[in-house]
Amino acid sequence: MKQLQTGLFAHGIFKGFVNKQGRPNAQGIAKSRLTCAVEVLTHTEFGPVTEMKVFGVNDDLVQAGIPPRMSTLQDKPVMLPFTIREWEFNGKSGVSVNLCFSIKQLLDADAVLIKHTDAKAA
Repeated sequence: MKQLQTGLFAHGIFKGFVNKQGRPNAQGIAKSRLTCAVEVLTHTEFGPVTEMKVFGVNDDLVQAGIPPRMSTLQDKPVMLPFTIREWEFNGKSGVSVNLCFSIKQLLDADAVLIKHTDAKAA
């Protein structure tokens, strides 16, 4: 099993959620997956560049009602914890990037950001 990287954060502007449809299986059924995006500013040798970081959203987070709560943060600065996991299956391999699986960690990061943003506004 590949190593799970945790303790990573994306700092940027939250752009919202999108349901992505997967490829249909032999029976023609396509599974959907919820993703979210954060626009981050990175510095390159050509200067600052904005890019979208896309994260998968775990079913446990969906069932806990996290997406509707986070939708209020659209187009606002966020600090989202995420995980990276390498995977192998049926001779294929890749990397999955998801919002953290811990609802508590996600809400704690949200609370820290809100306090930080409120302090700037005051």
